[in-house]
Amino acid sequence: MLKVGSSGIDIVIIPELIETLLYSSVEVPLTVVRESKENIAGLELKLKPGMKLKLQYIYARELIGKGLAQVDVESLPGVQALRKMCWNEEKSEGLLPLEEGFYVKLSLYVAHLRSEVERGNNSKEAELRLIRTAVSDLISLRLNKIVKLAASSKHVDREKMKNMTFEEQVLYSQLCNMISSWTDSMKKLVGVV
Repeated sequence: MLKVGSSGIDIVIIPELIETLLYSSVEVPLTVVRESKENIAGLELKLKPGMKLKLQYIYARELIGKGLAQVDVESLPGVQALRKMCWNEEKSEGLLPLEEGFYVKLSLYVAHLRSEVERGNNSKEAELRLIRTAVSDLISLRLNKIVKLAASSKHVDREKMKNMTFEEQVLYSQLCNMISSWTDSMKKLVGVV
């Protein structure tokens, strides 16, 4: 369970709901593998093999689950893209914007690599190791900047959040609240409030 909130109001996020609520509108690139006519929540789709489309995550999962489509991994950030992002993030003073649903799309790419490794594709094992390193580097770079932003002000600043992903905004808000609370408690302890 994850609590998100500021101003004394907590929003409880249950992990099972994350996929359906938080990421349901993230557009996922797909490649159709079987011909079909589908009606998903009033959306009429005429699917032909090889066809590429982007659908919201909640609908994409349905097509994938039926075996009608698969994630178009060529459209997702790979090792080279992540390395370039790391390099740019390292050279930048502030946070650089990431596309909407960046971490979800990255998780889809990693899931693809894992399934390829499970099928015995040894070349994907090396790529999986490289992507783990690149993701760790990018997260560390962005985390350091977010911590500095949170430490520089006691309260959540919406302007500072503009280049953060949703997940990073949650972290930043929690850090601001924790830092503010700790600062206030130290002032009370010392008697300077």
